[in-house]
Amino acid sequence: MAYLDGELLPARAGMAGEHLKQCGECRTLRAELESVSGQMREWEVEVPSFSAPYPRKPAKTVKTANRQAILVFAALVIMGVVGISFFGSRSYKLQSSKLQSRGIVLQDYRSFADPRLAVPVKIQKRAPMLVHGAGLTIVCKDFGRARAAMDNIVAEHHGYVAQMQVNAPAGESRSLTATVNTPAADLDHTVEELKALGRVQSEARTATEVTDEVVDVDARLANARNAEQRLNELLRQRTGSVSDVLAVENQIDDTRGTIEKLVAEKEALSDRLAFSAIVLQLNEEEHKPAANPSVVSKLGDAAVRGYENLVGASAAILAFLLAYGPALVLWSLILFFPARFVWRAIQVRR
Repeated sequence: MAYLDGELLPARAGMAGEHLKQCGECRTLRAELESVSGQMREWEVEVPSFSAPYPRKPAKTVKTANRQAILVFAALVIMGVVGISFFGSRSYKLQSSKLQSRGIVLQDYRSFADPRLAVPVKIQKRAPMLVHGAGLTIVCKDFGRARAAMDNIVAEHHGYVAQMQVNAPAGESRSLTATVNTPAADLDHTVEELKALGRVQSEARTATEVTDEVVDVDARLANARNAEQRLNELLRQRTGSVSDVLAVENQIDDTRGTIEKLVAEKEALSDRLAFSAIVLQLNEEEHKPAANPSVVSKLGDAAVRGYENLVGASAAILAFLLAYGPALVLWSLILFFPARFVWRAIQVRR
């Protein structure tokens, strides 16, 4: 093509001319190319008349529709991977910042942004402070004996009954609800001995972290004591007027009240950490003859269970829609266009 168009250098054009004289295949190719070039020069574009209707836009082929659907689906997958990595990194950073604020794991040095506070502060490692608790529901045969044994167990472990309520209706089984506080170190032993009072119907364990509360109370108490010390120094100097001295004394009284409240809060937290609460439900075993329910009572019970199941299922469906409905709507809108492309591609193939 470069030779026919006159784009070769003279030396190269001469070599091509000599080759054409000797090669019949290349001469045939030159003739075909010259024929095509002549046809292209003779071809003219027909001007459509204005009265003619616009030609119908050709339908997309199956190959084009499939290519578009694949491109859209690939774009959605890339967006999902990028979003998951972005939000996952943000969640990891938030969790890391929470741990750093509590000072549980990190032991590095940080500086404040304020130049006046640009002092490296070492984050001290602090173990989590947990308030442990337990819950027991026990069914016993001899209620009086079980209650006496409970009192003995609590006394042996140097605990105390913080709250107790006994129900003894006439002709029915008796029950006891009590909150027992026992030393945190003896919680497991106390629970095991209480479980021997009868048949354990349910058991639960709890652990509540109060590290943030302890740190907050300690910080506020230290600040209040420092403020009280500075106010006492100002009062000893007596450099101001009588009104200023009275104002300082009032502030000292307020600060002293704040300190007493914080000390009480700290003692309450110390008690919660030192003692563990056990919520005990002691029920006497029922001794009732078995009775054959009538058909009417069976139908009534079935109707009640059916109504409860209906209400429970409706509440579960409503909770599911409230929890996942917005996400389902969003993903439906995102996947609508790829689904439409795929559907059109299938229709075109048919």
